[in-house]
Amino acid sequence: MATKTVRYVGIAVVAVIALLLLIAISIPLFLNTDTFRQRIETTLSTALGRKVSVQKLDLSVLSGSLVAHTVAIADDPVFSTQPFLQAATVKINVEMLPLLLSRTLHIEGFTLESPQVTLLHGPNNTWNYSSFGNAAAHARSGDKDANDLLPNLTVGHISITDGQITIGGPNEPTRVYSKVALDVKDFTFLKPFPFNASAQLPGKGNVNITGTAGPVSEANAAATPLQAQIKLDHVDLSSGAILPADSGAGGIANLDAKLISNGQTVTVDGTAHVEDIRLAKDGTPAPKPVDTKFSIAQNLQAQSGEIKQTSVTIGKATINLGGTYQTSGATTALNLRADGQSLSIDELEAFLPALGVHLPTGSRLQGGTLSTTLDVTGSSGSPVINGPVRIANSQLAGFDIGQKLQALGPITGIKPGTPTVIRSLSMNLHQQAGAVRTDNIAVDVSSLGTATGNGSISAAQALDYRLNLKPTILSGTKPTGTASGGGMGQLLGMVSGGSAGNITTAALQNGITVNIGGTTSNPTFTPDLNSLASSAIKGAAGNFLGGKKGNNNTNSIGKTLGGLFGKH
Repeated sequence: MATKTVRYVGIAVVAVIALLLLIAISIPLFLNTDTFRQRIETTLSTALGRKVSVQKLDLSVLSGSLVAHTVAIADDPVFSTQPFLQAATVKINVEMLPLLLSRTLHIEGFTLESPQVTLLHGPNNTWNYSSFGNAAAHARSGDKDANDLLPNLTVGHISITDGQITIGGPNEPTRVYSKVALDVKDFTFLKPFPFNASAQLPGKGNVNITGTAGPVSEANAAATPLQAQIKLDHVDLSSGAILPADSGAGGIANLDAKLISNGQTVTVDGTAHVEDIRLAKDGTPAPKPVDTKFSIAQNLQAQSGEIKQTSVTIGKATINLGGTYQTSGATTALNLRADGQSLSIDELEAFLPALGVHLPTGSRLQGGTLSTTLDVTGSSGSPVINGPVRIANSQLAGFDIGQKLQALGPITGIKPGTPTVIRSLSMNLHQQAGAVRTDNIAVDVSSLGTATGNGSISAAQALDYRLNLKPTILSGTKPTGTASGGGMGQLLGMVSGGSAGNITTAALQNGITVNIGGTTSNPTFTPDLNSLASSAIKGAAGNFLGGKKGNNNTNSIGKTLGGLFGKH
């Protein structure tokens, strides 16, 4: 008997399940889902202030959802005639009992699968979604049906999976963010709501944003208050995802920041770690990482901002950065100042190629300190850098100044193999469009002397410098001539009665003009010996020509100069 009872119960359970399945399969046949499709289109169109279209609507009783196919939300006609949002499928979670018993539609949530969203930025900091808040306010205040169907447009859960967002604007490059995911709970226009968003950035890298937003601004949805924690992982700075693609910057960055916006002003405080950084279009990746601690405040309406309490650290060297910027379309005007005092050159040396600074092949700066205060103006795409640079007690290791200036060996005593020890170097730097101009150069090189002058480095790294060198005459140095190529000793003897006094005095008093050409990787040094000889002769003219005017002496000078400069 008990066995039969169990069997009857089992049969009854199976029958009930079969009946429920039959009802679930049959209900859509008796419900006019097209009526709900029209009501959803009307309600959402009224609430959003945009035309919402749904091509087809299916009911799934088992999953408790309506499935909308080919959904589109129109864009603000001021921006575009193309859809603001398109989705192949949208699952609308509904309360089934009200739907089945009274055909009342209570929406609990939305799930958008693979939507495509286009965000367009217009003038005066307007976006194509800015008018959503205004439309929602109108729906709440003036449309009874909208309030009955979706009270205050409250949705328990909204999710997006595998989405794509395209961002662009007039004269701005288009950026595409893929694999977009969004999870919003308890959404309403009237109160803050929590959210979590993630996406794959252009090029490489991912972004994850967690926080709260709302209430949605009725005047401008883009001005909605927001608090969020932002994490960027493995972001390629050259992709244009963060910095303008034409800025010349590159590197792989990780960023962790806190963002707070009240709708008018947004502040961002955080840290960034960048590997393989490059800050110039002709720069090469730095082997050392760069760490940044930053604080930025921006006026959303004016598109202007201030960078404050920001530091850039390379090893143990720290540069402080501050100033303001103004964004206009794709261009950002800069007014910044970078300040670093007594920075270790050993820490900075590996960073120089990232700035587009190329030293002679096989050489490197070693030891000493660098101090500078640089003003950065112009635009992010074409910055202009001005300011003083000072180097103290450093060495250009691997660079043989004696070999480059061996033509001055008879005067200074400098020989090949002499190290290039820089006791001090100061100059005013101006960099623009990849070219560098340095004015008021004053350099003191041990075992060589002091030099002053000006010069430039082209965008192609070509050198064009003219320096006046006042050499250090080494003790025991005795100028000597050769039978063929130089005749320097002969010249000294002829113009000073056999001594080196006049030529040495001319070099010490008036200096030697040295022209520097070639490239930064392979510089050439050309002393102007013609000017030096002229200066020496003028210095001796009163004594020499006044006391001995014979033709023999005059001819001797002519022969000596001919031998020195290759004139016969």
